[in-house]
Amino acid sequence: MTHNHPDNHDSINPSIKSRGSIPKWYYPVAVFLLLFLTFVAYHNVFKNQFVYDDKPLIVYNQLLRSQESPLNLFNVDYYQNIMGGLGYYRPLVLLLYRLDYSFWEMNPWGYHLTNLWLHSFNVLLLFFLAQRLVGRSRRKYSDSQNLAMRLLLPFFVALLFALHPSNSSVVAPISAREDMLCFFFYLCAMLIYSGRNGWYRSFLTPVFFLLALISKEPAVTLLPVLVGFDFIAGRCKLNRKYARHFLTNHLPLLAVFLLYLSIRWLVFGKLGSHKGGVFLPLDTVIKVASSYLYYWQQFIAPSLGLIYEPQTLLEAAPSWKLWLVTVILVVILCFYYPLKKIKIEFFPLFTLFWVLVAIGPTSNIAFQETVFDERY
Repeated sequence: MTHNHPDNHDSINPSIKSRGSIPKWYYPVAVFLLLFLTFVAYHNVFKNQFVYDDKPLIVYNQLLRSQESPLNLFNVDYYQNIMGGLGYYRPLVLLLYRLDYSFWEMNPWGYHLTNLWLHSFNVLLLFFLAQRLVGRSRRKYSDSQNLAMRLLLPFFVALLFALHPSNSSVVAPISAREDMLCFFFYLCAMLIYSGRNGWYRSFLTPVFFLLALISKEPAVTLLPVLVGFDFIAGRCKLNRKYARHFLTNHLPLLAVFLLYLSIRWLVFGKLGSHKGGVFLPLDTVIKVASSYLYYWQQFIAPSLGLIYEPQTLLEAAPSWKLWLVTVILVVILCFYYPLKKIKIEFFPLFTLFWVLVAIGPTSNIAFQETVFDERY
């Protein structure tokens, strides 16, 4: 008798994996609608000029106009035009700015077009990733439930991401491109890693992880997120067999992270930014809790006039709407799950884990110049 190793299959529920009920037109129509609605929602960004950090990163950045090798961009501080640099290593973003400059020079229209396409690609990647995660259901569903989960849930997850007001602070300013570029490679890594085992997964996942890291620093959360994915999905357990899984899946990711730290050390002579240190005095604990509450509020009840980089707890104080919705959700969860005795599904469990981990680096657990920001 042979036994399949957890890495050799997708662990997809057969009732979910079946595509018999999915119309052939679904994927082309879903992709078209997501792209169309995204472009409609952000069509007015093409009227915007260079603002805020766009100027030091693009307008005044002589590296974009330089005839020297693009490889020089991999040896400079991202914000070298601001106070001599802030200790951010994001060469891939600078490389994309330089490519934009070769086409558009100082015409902001073209830069906004690149931003909008990046956001659109992320919407589609999230759509396909949600499809795969929904397929890891632990329960069997009826045909109607199967249809709803495979067709509706991933589409509305991607649509919510595409149109959520908080993302306007990422798409509209050109200089917020690092967030979208980082997330693009982040999603590519997750999409490949969550698939079947094979050489491409072992090779491409670390590659995309490195590309995400040199786009923006919070990509470091991909490592614990993928490790958490394996445990939540049941791909591995803390037993003797974990050593094999660690060597083939987790060790390459850890090696990439150490390589990234080595590159930072060679470029800056240090590992962190211009200020750093992880510390947990009482005021920091309060800031961390406030950060999570602030982002939760911006998710469920975003304000019409989002504050650009609020600096105080008062500016980001949760409103009564946040407390009301939070209490209602807690009450529903406390009563619904114990009464129904339903095993928590993989999709909401992993999504919650992913969100909590991903917000960590920008939750003020370590020093950061901007206390809160919607684009985080």
